[in-house]
Amino acid sequence: MNIYLPPVVIGSSFAGVLVSLSLSRAGVQHILIGGDEPDDSPRLGESLNECASPELFSEYSEEFPDCFHTKSHISLLNGDYATQVVVANPGRCKHRVAEMYGSANSPPPSTWRTFWGCFSGQNLMHVDRTKLDRALYWKSRQHECCQFISAMVDNVVVNDDQVETLVLSDGQSIQDPQYVFDTIGFRQVVGTACGVETMPIGKLNRVVWAHYQRNTEGKCPERWWNYGTNLLKLEHDTNDLAGISWMIPLGNTVSVGISVDAERYKATDYNDDEIMRLTNAAYADRGVDFPDLFPDREKPIMELTHKYYSRGRAYGKNWLLVGGSYISVWFPSSAGLWTVAAANRLIPRILDDPLKYGAEYEQALAPLTKFHEHLDKMINGEPFRRPKDAYLFWARWLAGVPSRTGEYLRLVSSQKGERSRFRWLGWVGHVYARLPVTMLIFWGFFVLRIVRQPQRSQQANQFRSYFNPTRYRVGNYLRALATSWRS
Repeated sequence: MNIYLPPVVIGSSFAGVLVSLSLSRAGVQHILIGGDEPDDSPRLGESLNECASPELFSEYSEEFPDCFHTKSHISLLNGDYATQVVVANPGRCKHRVAEMYGSANSPPPSTWRTFWGCFSGQNLMHVDRTKLDRALYWKSRQHECCQFISAMVDNVVVNDDQVETLVLSDGQSIQDPQYVFDTIGFRQVVGTACGVETMPIGKLNRVVWAHYQRNTEGKCPERWWNYGTNLLKLEHDTNDLAGISWMIPLGNTVSVGISVDAERYKATDYNDDEIMRLTNAAYADRGVDFPDLFPDREKPIMELTHKYYSRGRAYGKNWLLVGGSYISVWFPSSAGLWTVAAANRLIPRILDDPLKYGAEYEQALAPLTKFHEHLDKMINGEPFRRPKDAYLFWARWLAGVPSRTGEYLRLVSSQKGERSRFRWLGWVGHVYARLPVTMLIFWGFFVLRIVRQPQRSQQANQFRSYFNPTRYRVGNYLRALATSWRS
């Protein structure tokens, strides 16, 4: 049996569902090839960057408000240093965010308001993937523009870089699809059929993570770490485990996990329970008391062994490698869902001019490899030894914000003049990257707090005035000058 209904989305994971919903919003009839409803196990990709946040929040926050939580900071406990970048007022509410983003049922905000929301970090979000994945799966399947096929793609027939036939596991085939979106991640089938090279980045990683709940009644005691993304660099000599960990609050749940060297920490020597025990103990040793406030683990511990990677190219004559099918970089970048959101912004323009907008998609994501390298130096390198190490790390992190924001706004706008207007943000990002002191003086010193605290059990107590943003930022600037960041 042959089917002739283009275009086609391969994969019904979160990436595939988002592409399907974007096509449906544009009124494009399409096929979604996938599997069963996702279960409620913990997922990766809960912390969104400044570009993915507006995409998901504006479209789905009104319908699924319990899936979104504001994100006000990114912290990093590294060696003897407690560091933090506070980009938004932790006391703001989601109504304030909605004013900047707009919503699916209201007129879109001005491009400049969107720019300010992204650039300032006022609109950063965490998303509860266990809830949202299932909700959007059924929303996409039930839309009249979506024809769902429960199957897998067994073979892809390509001629002159164009997908001609998709052979499915149920015996059906799809002939001459108008366009194919491959969203199945590392196992992507279209790129393989087209001879696209896969380039691994770094070594094999073992990722272990879980969700912990707070089931007691009443409001959770006020803690700064409950308002943003928290990173912790573990050292084997101190923690009996070396790696980079995250702790992400999601209302009455916290997501906690760690990435370690898969060769050094094999499951035969360190089982999942031991990995999580050592990770949780490392937070407690730094004074972060989440294990006391969120003691219950109701879902299984998850594990994944993988390598980060990029592909030789992202697109062809009638196909696109979406999200993780094209590139996967270190999780602290919070860029996993941005790689999908960027593709969504090009629908349906990419159907009209695949080569032009395929190139734009690839260009927008290309800087992620450099960001990965920057994170890798911190994660696999020595702990911070002096204030300047910490300031320069965060300076180079923040230098990427203007470039990413500019690329996002160019994708958002369909007007040629407006799209070219934001090229200057790329120049700003380039200057910040080459001259970090420029960024620090005009912006970084206000949002960065860098404190050396060799008594590690006191590191969580170093962010005083966190809930008073004006006082906090002025204090950050004065602290930077007083501690002589150049030393």
